[in-house]
Amino acid sequence: MKFGISAFIILLIFSISTVSYAQTKEEVFAKIETLLNKAKGETIKSFSGEEKITRQVFSEKTVSCYKKGTSKYGSEWINRYSNVPWNDLFEHYIFSESSNDKLQMVKLKFKKNFLYEHFTSDENGDDDPLSSSYIELYAREKDKNELDKYFKLLYTFKEKKPESKLNEQIRKFNIDQTINWLTEKLKKSISGDLLDSDFKIVSIDACKIVITYKSLVDRYENVLPTAIKSVNKYGKFVYDTEIAGHRIVDGKMTYGKYSALYINNNDEEVLENIECALKHLAGFCK
Repeated sequence: MKFGISAFIILLIFSISTVSYAQTKEEVFAKIETLLNKAKGETIKSFSGEEKITRQVFSEKTVSCYKKGTSKYGSEWINRYSNVPWNDLFEHYIFSESSNDKLQMVKLKFKKNFLYEHFTSDENGDDDPLSSSYIELYAREKDKNELDKYFKLLYTFKEKKPESKLNEQIRKFNIDQTINWLTEKLKKSISGDLLDSDFKIVSIDACKIVITYKSLVDRYENVLPTAIKSVNKYGKFVYDTEIAGHRIVDGKMTYGKYSALYINNNDEEVLENIECALKHLAGFCK
């Protein structure tokens, strides 16, 4: 009986802690705003002078950063971002700037543009607003890890998009149709490092894709198996084992779970279609 009561108490404590850990979208936005506002009063140094952070707003509706010049007649300026497409949040960075050793720059990158305004606090808004695909804010260095944890939670609230209708058609392709479709897509979008150029699709069969490209003065061959795990958001082929041509070291190809070459296309549906076609093609591999 004592064991039963003890087990019940442990289960109850675990249940309470699990419920308290599960947070709503509103709670995550509020926590991020609280962490950002711990940087209130910190000084930002730039070529144009010094500014102090007076306030930062982080809500689903609006994101803003308020900064005031430290000179006697310094104005308070607002960077405001509206109509932010949170479902298209792509990635975030929290990093140091050389001139602001106590502060971290926070940058959120999106796949779609939204409204960006820059105006003084005695105005209601920007008379000539622009569009932006990223948001810039500031945080204390000591809050970096906790802030990163809550930003990662934002991705979990993204609505799952329905599968591309084209995938159903791709799965009905025979081997030749699949190879032809992939060849055309990859010719238009395959890319690599900054110094790589002149990409050529040498061959595609059910088991592998052979691509050659030029890097500096030499030409290299990259063999990518069709049996991928996925195509990630950066357009790279992901594998379960280290079989992807990864990077050139001392003139030789090294291998990893992520391909060095990637699909240079930000359209999620295109990446999804290519992933579907590769998996379909791998099904013909013997």
